[in-house]
Amino acid sequence: MRQLTFVKPKVLEWHDVPPPHLDGPRQAVVAPVAATTCDLDRSIIKGRAPFGGSLAPRGICSSVSMYFREAALPLLEMQLHGIRFEATPTNIRPHLGAVLSLVQRGRVAPEEITTETLRWDDLPGALAEPSMKPVFVRSPT
Repeated sequence: MRQLTFVKPKVLEWHDVPPPHLDGPRQAVVAPVAATTCDLDRSIIKGRAPFGGSLAPRGICSSVSMYFREAALPLLEMQLHGIRFEATPTNIRPHLGAVLSLVQRGRVAPEEITTETLRWDDLPGALAEPSMKPVFVRSPT
């Protein structure tokens, strides 16, 4: 399978990696059909330290991202600034119906918060370029 890998500032590449191992009957590998970035992703891609100056001393950084492999954290910098990292569960399912209803009724316009819709395979190059909120889409498998 492919993994999008941060190589260095402004350089992302697709890398071939082994598929994840499932440990039980209630686990699944889910392939996203669409994805976008968060503000922290953009800072990291541009080469900015994610914590230095971005949080007040003793601040809390909460992540609602999903991590499928080990992720490096700047622990020394976090410790020096007294920053606490919290990985919180990602589950939009309970809210999805309400959000889709708002979109359907015209109360929320997704096109106003996305800057562009791009092909999934264009992720590495597109993320290295300036953009506010791209959405990457691929065909369902």
